[in-house]
Amino acid sequence: LENWYALLVGPLYTIPFAICSLVAGNLALKGNRKNLLAMSIALSASTLTICSLTDSFELFVGLRILEGCFSAAISPLVVALIADYFPVSKRT
Repeated sequence: LENWYALLVGPLYTIPFAICSLVAGNLALKGNRKNLLAMSIALSASTLTICSLTDSFELFVGLRILEGCFSAAISPLVVALIADYFPVSKRT
């Protein structure tokens, strides 16, 4: 059981997170940031909700991978929106 937990919180989450962060960074530069952020948060929340309701380990693993991808998009989009709304003189 401990080995499965290590996989779920380790590589099954962080590898998709790292790969999707690269894609999300490019989307943050090109796309509509507000809509992409709303979609990323909604998909992330939906994935976590389904994770809490599933009794299939295989489905849980797949959802955990998707959660890594959806969560990866949130940080670059938030940072890009902060840069849009606040001038450099107002940022700490």
